[in-house]
Amino acid sequence: MTTPNGFTFALQKEPDLEKVRKFFSQVFSLEGLHPEDTANMEDSEIQPLEEWIDFERMIGYNDGVFLEASYMEDKVIGMAFVGKQHPISWPDGKKAELFIIGILPQFQGQGIGSQLLKACEDHALSIGAHKLVVMTNPEMSADVRFYEKNDFVQAGTLTDYYDNGDCLVLAKSLI
Repeated sequence: MTTPNGFTFALQKEPDLEKVRKFFSQVFSLEGLHPEDTANMEDSEIQPLEEWIDFERMIGYNDGVFLEASYMEDKVIGMAFVGKQHPISWPDGKKAELFIIGILPQFQGQGIGSQLLKACEDHALSIGAHKLVVMTNPEMSADVRFYEKNDFVQAGTLTDYYDNGDCLVLAKSLI
């Protein structure tokens, strides 16, 4: 799907994992995160990407897909991964999870993240989900505001979930 402003959104079932890893490493670096979220942070406080996400295990995961946002069909500027929540803990199949989403810093604040999130919601609906959940560090206030701006509500907190703090669970009803 191409938008009027030249952005393309495409599903990728089996993307180039090295490209995915490199993209998210850039987005989730001290330079890539929102300045508000990193004002008092040092590199040592950012939990390494490899400790909280396993890209290899995503391939073939429970109706999961990578979504890419590209500009002029050649430069990837955003990525996300969404799939059903694990069938052992959520056997009803009616909940999907947004495991990761990111937009390159120079393209943030232009509505691309919201469009990419909407594409994730559409995929979640297409696989039968009634609700989309996402987890983030509550200290990432720009992230929390982004999700709340897109109609997610706070559903709970997991204490000491990440190596660097708590985890805020946000959810959005899709139907």
